[in-house]
Amino acid sequence: MKKQGYLTIATGSEKFLDYAINLRLSCIYNDPNRPFALITDEKIMKKIHEREINHYFDQIIMYKGNYTGLLVKLDLYQLSPFDETFFIDADSLMIKDPNPAWELVVGKHFVVQGRVDHFERWTGHTEKEIKDMFGISYVPRFNGGFYYFNKSEKAVQVFKKANELVGEFKRIGFYLVHGFPDEEPIISVAIALCGLKPVPDSSNIMFSPIGRGFWFKLSIPKRKISFKKYGIPVSPIILHCCADLCDSRHYRKAVRQLHKIAGKKLNGIKQYA
Repeated sequence: MKKQGYLTIATGSEKFLDYAINLRLSCIYNDPNRPFALITDEKIMKKIHEREINHYFDQIIMYKGNYTGLLVKLDLYQLSPFDETFFIDADSLMIKDPNPAWELVVGKHFVVQGRVDHFERWTGHTEKEIKDMFGISYVPRFNGGFYYFNKSEKAVQVFKKANELVGEFKRIGFYLVHGFPDEEPIISVAIALCGLKPVPDSSNIMFSPIGRGFWFKLSIPKRKISFKKYGIPVSPIILHCCADLCDSRHYRKAVRQLHKIAGKKLNGIKQYA
C-alpha cells in the first residue's frame, strides 16, 4: 500500500513553527492515521530541540536547498518522504475529515484547486500577457497553500518545469510576496505547460479567508466551517488562515479548542497561540 502523508514547511521565523504545531494538532484530530512531516531549517530546528518537541512530528526534514521563502515549495518533490503527499501551508488548519479530498485525487499526479477562467491582473500581469509570454492557452489560478502530488513522472515534470521557470519569472518582474518571488504563478505556468488543470473550487479542499466578508462560522469540536468567498458559500476541508485570520479571535479560539481536544496525543503539548 502506498504511503500517504501530510507535509508542511516552517523556516525562518518561530511563528511558523507555532503554526505548524497547530496544523499538526488539527490533522491528528481529523486524521490520526496518516503521518505528518515537517521541513525546516537550522534556526527552527534549534527551537524544536530547545522546546523538546521533536516528537510532535513523525519526520523532520532539514532543508539545505538554494531557495528561500515561498520558493522552497519548488523542492517539495525530492523533500517529501511519502508516495502521495498533501502539502499544506503551516498557517492552515484541517477542519474536517480529509478522506473526500484523498478520494478526489485518486488517479491524478499533481493537483491544485482553482480555476482557469478570465481574470484582470495577477502578480502584475494580465491573463493575456501571461499566455503570450509562455505560450500557454490557459492560466490556472489557485491557492498555493495546498498541493497534492505523487511520485510519478508527471509530477516530476511539473516540478522540473517550475524550477526551470524561476529565472524567467525574476527577469520578467512579477510581483514579490514579502520580498520573495511567489511560487503560485511559477507553478501555474508549469501546470499549464504540462497539460494539467486545477480541480474545481467546488471540490472544497482548501479556501483562504480572503474575500470572505463578515460572515464566518467555525467550530473545531463540530468539525464545521462556513463562510462566503466573494459571495459564494464555501465549506473547505482545510482552512488557509492567511491574511488577518491568524491574528483573529477565530483562529485563537480554534487553536485553544485543538489543544484541549487533541493536545494530549502529543504528550501534553503546551499552549502557544
